[in-house]
Amino acid sequence: MALHVDYGQPARHNEARAARAVAAHFGAPLEIRTVTSALPKTPGLIRGRNAFLVAVALLEAPPGIRTIAIGVHSGTAYADCSPEFVSLMADMAARSTNNLVRVSAPFVSCSKADIAAYARERGLPSGMTYSCEEGRAAPCGSCSSCLDRKAVDAS
Repeated sequence: MALHVDYGQPARHNEARAARAVAAHFGAPLEIRTVTSALPKTPGLIRGRNAFLVAVALLEAPPGIRTIAIGVHSGTAYADCSPEFVSLMADMAARSTNNLVRVSAPFVSCSKADIAAYARERGLPSGMTYSCEEGRAAPCGSCSSCLDRKAVDAS
């Protein structure tokens, strides 16, 4: 099962489109959850974002789900993309599910370039993904996600 969470982020529509395409490619059912907030979300740091996404995944996971995978990677300025953060989320998931669910972050020690190489080697559809924090139809080219992707494309 795949999960997309619309929490008011600027890129939510493009992210949902990408999530639908990737889930369809792999034949995975996609669940979409919308959470409303009084505070607008902006590009860049969204405090608590990855902790929130893990918590929503735990809350929405059907009983048979035993692993929640998150796509954090190294090379960002965000503390919630670190091995320490993943360890804290894994502990939280274990404690809140009586050790039934674990959190996995298989790329937490990988750069965006490492992930791109991994995807190329396996023929994965990375072209279906969307990374711009601005949420524009054409990526802005200047947010941290766009800069990550540019660095990969240049390598």
